[in-house]
Amino acid sequence: MSRSALRAGEPIPEGIDPERVIFIERTFIAVPQRAEDELPALEPQAAPAVERPAMRQMLEYPPLGVV
Repeated sequence: MSRSALRAGEPIPEGIDPERVIFIERTFIAVPQRAEDELPALEPQAAPAVERPAMRQMLEYPPLGVV
């Protein structure tokens, strides 16, 4: 399958069904600038305390042997 890019307004080459051609348009939007005092104030937040699980005792298994 051959794919090629066409710019908007370019003629569709012969042998390509115009119904199968899809044009994709990108629109870039400029974000409006806001004054610095309008921005929400960032307040430092303390990290939540990490609770560590209690140390577990190792289980003692009976010695294994061949009988």
